[in-house]
Amino acid sequence: RPAREDRKSHKPVGRRDDQLLGRLKAWRNSIVDREHIAPVVVANNQLLKAIASAAPQDLDALRAVDGIRNWQIATYGARILEMAAESANSRDGRPANNGSNKGPNKGRRRRRRHASQTQDDQGE
Repeated sequence: RPAREDRKSHKPVGRRDDQLLGRLKAWRNSIVDREHIAPVVVANNQLLKAIASAAPQDLDALRAVDGIRNWQIATYGARILEMAAESANSRDGRPANNGSNKGPNKGRRRRRRHASQTQDDQGE
């Protein structure tokens, strides 16, 4: 196993890396919620960052990611590669709907509800 300082020498996270990292975390968290397990059981944040940085497009590239285990590749490899390909093909740099329960309008709905509550409070 390489020394700790060697493992920290990943390239800086860029916009596309951020996008893939967001997708990976949302995917991992959906598994955690569904199966009631700890996030590190699926993949820790350091591994997700390494995957996002590598943006693997095939199994060989995924196998080369520092810290990934064979069982993780066997269990989750196809989905990880799918998310990496989706991120690579994204034109606008924003994540697509990744299974997260936060829709694009969630903040707007909250503001509207707050505005209507304020109007109701003023009418009393």
